[in-house]
Amino acid sequence: MKLLVVATEIPASSDLPGCPRLFNICLELAKRHDITLAIISNDELSLPLPDSHYLKQAFQQIVHIKTPDYKPDVVARTFHHLFFASQDDWRWQFPEELGTIRRQLEKLLQDHDSLLVRGLKAAQFLGKRPAERTVLDLGDCESSLYLKAGGNENLPLGKRLKCVFTALGLAEMERKLLSPYDVVVLISEKDARALEFTNPRTLNSVIANGVDTTYFEYHEINERDSARLLFTGLMGYTPNADAAAHFAKNIFPLIRARRPDATFQIVGAHPPAEILTLASLPGVEVIPDVHDLRPYLYQASVYVSPIRLGSGMKNKVLAAMSCGIPVVASSGSTNGIEALPMEHILVADEEPDFADSVVTLLDNVYMRSEIARKARHLVERAYSWQASASLFEALLFP
Repeated sequence: MKLLVVATEIPASSDLPGCPRLFNICLELAKRHDITLAIISNDELSLPLPDSHYLKQAFQQIVHIKTPDYKPDVVARTFHHLFFASQDDWRWQFPEELGTIRRQLEKLLQDHDSLLVRGLKAAQFLGKRPAERTVLDLGDCESSLYLKAGGNENLPLGKRLKCVFTALGLAEMERKLLSPYDVVVLISEKDARALEFTNPRTLNSVIANGVDTTYFEYHEINERDSARLLFTGLMGYTPNADAAAHFAKNIFPLIRARRPDATFQIVGAHPPAEILTLASLPGVEVIPDVHDLRPYLYQASVYVSPIRLGSGMKNKVLAAMSCGIPVVASSGSTNGIEALPMEHILVADEEPDFADSVVTLLDNVYMRSEIARKARHLVERAYSWQASASLFEALLFP
């Protein structure tokens, strides 16, 4: 069977920055189906893409549909903001170009049996009934994510208000854009329930993220630095940057007061200036744009994920668990991961509680080892990409 996949960014593999969900699912589906990838973006992509050999494992054909990179006119902008629309919402900004892109996708779809769309931003580029079988992999309920952040009293008032306005715009997109899809896929039951408030008529399905346990192999605790803390992720992504800065400024000093030997590494691509300046803090190291995260994952003794703005299932947490690092995470980092607190993971939201959890692990080698071992068994049992891909296949080719 032939499958068309539509996305607004290049899918990331397990060894690249970004979310590896789409690539790994398509890698499994490609064993039985022919897949075309259509990337809709304003980036200057050269095809074949740089380092695109990994894409060829999953996609027989890659099509780039370029979007305009100019700004909307004043009237469109005003209309856009009056209705609290997301900045990614094209209906108010580029209506003519939106129609052109839809026609290009309709032409592509003529040669395909099913359609898989990745994310809310990409969903708007399809028409009312884009294909006979259409599945939207929404992942997170984004309106719920931003609404939750708007109620976070630890964030500055201006950022909280911006989150609330963004949530309103995203909720409107969810109400209007999801009806053409046969199934909308979320990563957790929590996200599925949240989406029912904005789009109760949509048929939802829950398919969790996975992790490549062969790539992220297990390393024992005794092979690790005894007091190194680690946070990884795409640092150009606001929730990651916020988490890194929050931990470095507000939580890590509490840990250093009790464990002066502790160090904190921030490892990730495209760090903004505010993240680079964190390296001036005692014990903090910022390592940008590494080619392989695994050496850092194999040396750290505790992985921290103090996410405040995100609510989706964190691949970074699954990767850390797969590598054998005990994880201390905020509740916003564990959505969709069926990990038991104090058995597979430690969960804390308040700054003192988070610091206490980290210090407890640093001071107890046996506890670190047991949590790491049980977490690895959990990801082996419950979070394989093969299982996720099989569920997608049943939805796409019933």
